[in-house]
Amino acid sequence: MIRHDVLKFNALNAKHRKTYRDKHEALGLCVSCPNPALPGTKYCGLCTSKSRQRSRKRYQKHKESVNERSQLRRQGYRSSGRCIICSRHLDSDMDAGNVVCTYCIVRPRGVG
Repeated sequence: MIRHDVLKFNALNAKHRKTYRDKHEALGLCVSCPNPALPGTKYCGLCTSKSRQRSRKRYQKHKESVNERSQLRRQGYRSSGRCIICSRHLDSDMDAGNVVCTYCIVRPRGVG
């Protein structure tokens, strides 16, 4: 259960952060720290590079988990005799030895 004094503190803290950001933006300072902001942005070079590093790290972690899930999915399709792209059953005579069905091989991919 959340206490009311904690909610009140969070609301005041959010109001203070907004005031801080607005004041720094008006003065041309970084909205995260007291350094001068880069021209045309709200952040200084240091904060921008830190943010970029955090984003790259988060994206890499997400990408690895997606790749892992995709590999498991494709492996399951392979073992059950399905196309790894659309999961249709592979025809034994037409698609012998393939992991992709004939439809997925010849279909237009929307490139161009």
